[in-house]
Amino acid sequence: MLKHSVKVFCILLALLGSSCSLQDHTIPEPENPDPGTPVTNEFKVSTTGVKQEGDKLYLQGNVDQVDFTHQIDPNDDGDIGIVGFLVSSRVTNDTPINPDPRYDTDPSVRFYFLKDFVDYPSGYLEIGPVSILEPFAFTEIYFRTVLILKDKVIYGNVFHQSGLSLPANITPWKLTTNSYVADGSLHLSLTEQGQIPGQEVGFVVSYKEKDSDKIKDTPTILDKRIVIDWRNGSKGSYLKKSGYLQKINFNYTELYFRSYLILQDGSIVYGNVVHVKK
Repeated sequence: MLKHSVKVFCILLALLGSSCSLQDHTIPEPENPDPGTPVTNEFKVSTTGVKQEGDKLYLQGNVDQVDFTHQIDPNDDGDIGIVGFLVSSRVTNDTPINPDPRYDTDPSVRFYFLKDFVDYPSGYLEIGPVSILEPFAFTEIYFRTVLILKDKVIYGNVFHQSGLSLPANITPWKLTTNSYVADGSLHLSLTEQGQIPGQEVGFVVSYKEKDSDKIKDTPTILDKRIVIDWRNGSKGSYLKKSGYLQKINFNYTELYFRSYLILQDGSIVYGNVVHVKK
């Protein structure tokens, strides 16, 4: 009888625009959760701009939110969280540039590694600002902060700056042609990284297969060119201070070769000449 009366009462309240329930299973969330308790968020990063200190420019970004439920498996080499910047810049107006840099194999986009958080003591990525020195000169730049996870990539907003002047004294590249030929490969070393990004690296060669062939003792880019596939399909790679090698696919009795580097502005840097005679 009581239950029937309650139902009738509820119907009357419903007609008046109210509601009624015999039992409420909803537990209200506290208005002020414990500030020491991690709050689960989606990952979020942002790009904040460029900071200048003297003649140096620093790319600036921020880790805004962290998903505290995301766990890194330390036993899985491919499971790692990486924070960095994706950059596309140029020094001349006819150089390709990408206004929407992504983590892919676009040769006009560079990836700068900042830090990973697989070994963070807390187990989580820290919220806060991130920054890195931009090693290259540019007149125009697009860049964004990025967070790379095993199964997805989190992009920040794109920052754009143009109309800039190149430094008065641009740091040059220096490269060395290694004087040995091992396992049919030529070797070179980029010993100092310049401020104009490199686009192509390899060797220029002049050689004889037989004694009657002509040969040049100082080969240039107009002679036979052996281009090194230094990107090899990797995402965001760019030329930097390092060693490189390339196998040769021809026979010779005498060989002159030297390393070369083509820069983004079209200029060419040569290394020393090496002479080999069998």
